[in-house]
Amino acid sequence: VTAQPNQANQYRVGLGLSPDSGPRVSLEYKRRYLGRQGHKLSVDLSVTPRLSSFAMDYRIPIRDPRRDYLMIRPEFEQFDTESRTGYVSKLSLIQSVSVANGWRRDIGLDYRYEDSRVSDGESQIFNGLVPSLSWSRTLADDPINTNNGQRIKLTLQGTQQAILSDQSWLSARLGGKWIKTVGKGFRLIGRTDLGIVLAESLEEVPASQRFFAGGDNSIRGWDLNALGPKDAEGRVIGGRYL
Repeated sequence: VTAQPNQANQYRVGLGLSPDSGPRVSLEYKRRYLGRQGHKLSVDLSVTPRLSSFAMDYRIPIRDPRRDYLMIRPEFEQFDTESRTGYVSKLSLIQSVSVANGWRRDIGLDYRYEDSRVSDGESQIFNGLVPSLSWSRTLADDPINTNNGQRIKLTLQGTQQAILSDQSWLSARLGGKWIKTVGKGFRLIGRTDLGIVLAESLEEVPASQRFFAGGDNSIRGWDLNALGPKDAEGRVIGGRYL
């Protein structure tokens, strides 16, 4: 076997159009290896009239360097839909490792600042630390063109008033997808998303943690985030359950 190093830098520029977010411009940069220890860096930018995001991902190999890493991740997201407007900025530190039977476990802590407004309500500010814990597993015969496979992920996150932030809430979310090829050239695809958020009052829950439905990756035929519990004026304010 004769092996040669892959190119260190990768760039991608994208143009798109989505019923959810409108016209989109995306930029991506990846540095496949930094230094002799195999650190990695990626930067993603996506700009649309309704949803825009920026994320930087710096990974440091640990334990088994092929699979396990520490990740430092600054993020910024801005949203402007009929149901919610505002922005979220985060700085996360995450340990991601492989565990038994193909599962991956992520333990993280992020500092989060959110300034958001649900429908026409008052602006709501969240400022604090949010611990998180998740397990995920992906089984597939081909990671890109999957004929048979499944994916599942469980995420827990929350915060505590007077210790980590100025609010208290706890959320859990379970998502899964299943693909099965039937006959020749036909696939059955199923997807489910379940969620719950616990808090004394829904007003304590930031807009980014409430549950909305509708859109290309949710319930098609409805606008993005257009479905959910409503207030007395009939405006969607997001819910505790998904």
